[in-house]
Amino acid sequence: LDRPGLWQFSKDFVPQRPRVYLNLYNNEWSTNFPQWIGGNWSSRVRVWPVAGGDATSRLLRPAWEARSRCAVVVYSGSAGVRPVSAEGIRLSRDGVLVTAFGPNPAGDGVLLRLWEQGGRDGLCRVTLPAGAPWNQAQPCDLRGRPTGEPLLIRDGGFQISLTHYAPASF
Repeated sequence: LDRPGLWQFSKDFVPQRPRVYLNLYNNEWSTNFPQWIGGNWSSRVRVWPVAGGDATSRLLRPAWEARSRCAVVVYSGSAGVRPVSAEGIRLSRDGVLVTAFGPNPAGDGVLLRLWEQGGRDGLCRVTLPAGAPWNQAQPCDLRGRPTGEPLLIRDGGFQISLTHYAPASF
């Protein structure tokens, strides 16, 4: 803020000018995006002020929508047996993202991973797609290892207690 500031640290810095500087190369050591890679680079940055209020509606949702691309499928051919559209997973609260839902890369089954980003502990009801064949959800760690007793799926879903800023996997 205010002036370029790589390697400049201060606990009491107060910006004097309304300027934001960004480091395109991700960090000070160029380990993720080496500065010597040739070619054309471009970057887009969206900045919007958020003063107080609910971080979920004023910051998290717009940020996630800005960085998520719209997925579209075009198909030509005879109709199949599946519906043209269907509702996916539904969550009972804002500020929680579905970051994975598909084949389990660590083993059998389907992986569902949620990520609480609103900074609030509390319950969340997960409603699965209509016709989902599962009758339980096994909590697991980020490596797919079971971490507790399976949760029963009732009325098409289950309820979990989420911890602020933490992932939850099933």
